[in-house]
Amino acid sequence: MFVVLLPVLILFVGLTLDFGMAFVTKTALSKAADAAAITAMRNVKQRQSTAIALARNAFNANYAAFGNNSPVPTVNIAFTTDSGNNQVANVNATATLNSFFLSLLPGFKTISVSTGAQTTRPKLMISLVLDRSGSMTKTASSGGSMTLNNSNLSNDAMYRANQAANSMRAQGIIVYSIGLGDKISQPFLQQFANDPASNSFDSTQPIGEAVFAPTSADLQGVFQDIANKILLRLSQ
Repeated sequence: MFVVLLPVLILFVGLTLDFGMAFVTKTALSKAADAAAITAMRNVKQRQSTAIALARNAFNANYAAFGNNSPVPTVNIAFTTDSGNNQVANVNATATLNSFFLSLLPGFKTISVSTGAQTTRPKLMISLVLDRSGSMTKTASSGGSMTLNNSNLSNDAMYRANQAANSMRAQGIIVYSIGLGDKISQPFLQQFANDPASNSFDSTQPIGEAVFAPTSADLQGVFQDIANKILLRLSQ
């Protein structure tokens, strides 16, 4: 009886090994394709040839992390547009594996594994609001309406700013805040943006970030940091 079942047992072990290798390769291809698609979209403002070259480098680096024994894949990277005229980065990858036990069956000498990834960059509306009046240099407070005077002007300004930020978050809008100089209320700006560092952080609301520039010379770096994070959100 055992002799009769032995070939069947060997066949099932072989199938497990062959399909297991196919699954590992599929995982490697998927992770590499995702990285390539995000990289392509993050660099879309450069020439498409440059963005594609960077995406291909990202694919190779992520795929190589799974080991040198992985089969060499065929990778296609291209930009298209969707129905809303938004740019789309498309990555398709295919790898061919030599089967072991499956090769004993006609037509199963190799196994083809494919995957694909897409990222899109929808149009983005950004509002930049600047307050240069110094009206927010005091500690924030909450409350209803009040008569404005020199002593409570900053409290009212902070209250109204928070109301506006809460209204935007209710519409799914992510809020960032930037503090310039050393005469600012960092806790207020963190609260305004719903920064995770804020004591009033609400994880159920869109998560923003408060960033700070000690001097005007630091603003460029701050703006670039926020721009990269916005682009990454769009790419993902």
